[in-house]
Amino acid sequence: AYGLVVNPEQTAGALAHIEAGLGRTLALAPGRLELFFHHFLLEALRRHGRDEQADAVLRRHYGHLRAAGAWTFWEFFASNRSHCHAWAASPLPHFIRHVLGVRPESAATPDRLVVDPHPGPLDWAEGVYPHARGPVQVAWRRRGPGLDLTIKAPAGVVVNRLGVAAERV
Repeated sequence: AYGLVVNPEQTAGALAHIEAGLGRTLALAPGRLELFFHHFLLEALRRHGRDEQADAVLRRHYGHLRAAGAWTFWEFFASNRSHCHAWAASPLPHFIRHVLGVRPESAATPDRLVVDPHPGPLDWAEGVYPHARGPVQVAWRRRGPGLDLTIKAPAGVVVNRLGVAAERV
């Protein structure tokens, strides 16, 4: 993950270690994975096709915050710390990039986007990708083995769809 693991055996070992740790309790005790590091965890899981595990992490860990009445992203899982930390909001870019599947084609072409959703266990999703030319709206819903995808993009933004049938509005 992130260029630190250099061969398939190390990658498999690192992923096995991560997956074993996902079955443990929430990161409330020192030495556990806190909210800041969930960004890296979610990216590693998605990069290696572990969509189901990424969704489980979001539901379990961020669900804990919702169950505790949170309406912002806390600094730590324990509620005795700051209750408003932007760096703990990693589900937001994760949702846009992976669940909705929206990303720039490359850093050099910000007006060319790719939409390639990875739904994991979800049946539908919708959201907005903030773009300099205006909001890009993306919605998808499972239909049988595939996805129905709807994209609304401002003028000057080219959207390429990967692996799904889409309707452009």
